[in-house]
Amino acid sequence: MIEHKQTSATKLLERYRKGEVDFRNVNLRSADLQEADLCGADLRGADLSGVNLRGADLRWSNLTNAILSEANLANANLSAAKLAEADLSWAKLSEANLSGADLVTAKLWEANLRGADLSTANLSRVDLSWAKLTEASLIGTNLSGADLSWVNAAGARYDRTTIFPDGFDPNYYKMVRV
Repeated sequence: MIEHKQTSATKLLERYRKGEVDFRNVNLRSADLQEADLCGADLRGADLSGVNLRGADLRWSNLTNAILSEANLANANLSAAKLAEADLSWAKLSEANLSGADLVTAKLWEANLRGADLSTANLSRVDLSWAKLTEASLIGTNLSGADLSWVNAAGARYDRTTIFPDGFDPNYYKMVRV
């Protein structure tokens, strides 16, 4: 079992401003990091459940195996972030930028991705059961092997380069081809 190192949002941001980026296995449960700049931070295995990261800059961050269940990441910039095997169950990711992000085998069960930019992201083998993908951009997104059971994807945009799981019919889910 991973031991999470307890710290405060204030201390973490202070350390980041001093040039530190290694925050592996940190415990920041329910912390307020709204609009924080954590670009390129290493948060592998961190417990960020319930944290407020609304509008945060997490470009190029490594959140592999991080726990982000019930986190607020609305309007956050997670472009090119590594979120493989992360737990984003019930997370709020509406209008978030996840373009080019790696979410292989991540858990996004019941996540709110309304209007999110997932263009060119790798969502292969992701669990998107009951997720809300309405009006999301799935241009060039890899969803091979993803679980899209009961997903709400009305108005989500995709193109010929989008890879869906075998047997998935985007027309049934009222998605829009561009």
